[in-house]
Amino acid sequence: MSTADGVLTANPVVLAGPFGAGKTEMAVHLALRSAADRVVLVDLDLVTPYFRCRERSQYLCRRGVQLLAPARAGDAGLPVLPPGVGEAMNSADHCIVDVGGGESGVRVLGALRDDVLRSGASCFMVVNPFRPDSDSGERIARSVRSLERSARVRFAGIIANPHLGDSTTLRDISVGVGRMMEFGEEAGRPVIAAGVSVHVTTDPDYQKVRGGWRESGLEEIVIEPHMRAEWY
Repeated sequence: MSTADGVLTANPVVLAGPFGAGKTEMAVHLALRSAADRVVLVDLDLVTPYFRCRERSQYLCRRGVQLLAPARAGDAGLPVLPPGVGEAMNSADHCIVDVGGGESGVRVLGALRDDVLRSGASCFMVVNPFRPDSDSGERIARSVRSLERSARVRFAGIIANPHLGDSTTLRDISVGVGRMMEFGEEAGRPVIAAGVSVHVTTDPDYQKVRGGWRESGLEEIVIEPHMRAEWY
């Protein structure tokens, strides 16, 4: 990834991170907002039973996004990698890869390491600093090391995704981003973008906060709740 690129323009882009960081919601958002001709969203979540891109397969198809997702089960009753992942990473106009959470989730990247390197993929770690496993620089640094070791890739940067569900306020996001800037230094990876819940953009102070982020070179990713299940 060149220094001029960011999360929104990187191709292919791989999103990984701890459980519950909001990777899938962000991956779906990036795919839907892409202006590229051929957009491919790769669902590589082999460990989490809920909130996977494939739960919105018909919706994504209607919006012009090609979804590659694992088959239900292989001969051993385990999920099978979707065919065509390497081709998509190397030839799609815009390819977004959503990886499962934690060490068990990112191990699939190890099997795809040649394609990750060949395609020049930009790998980012998505972090919600309000989750117990990501509430300090030390914990995030430990997570960076363990996930990179399991995935056999290096993260180009961290995406701060501070949220508390529907109760998230602009102040929550502002505080969370501030924490992540400090945590990122301790973790040794730059915080390059911030996820923003769409409902806070109507806050009267939003433009001021947004301006401060831009001055510090932070990319803004406004996220709509595409992945909410009916029972949630």
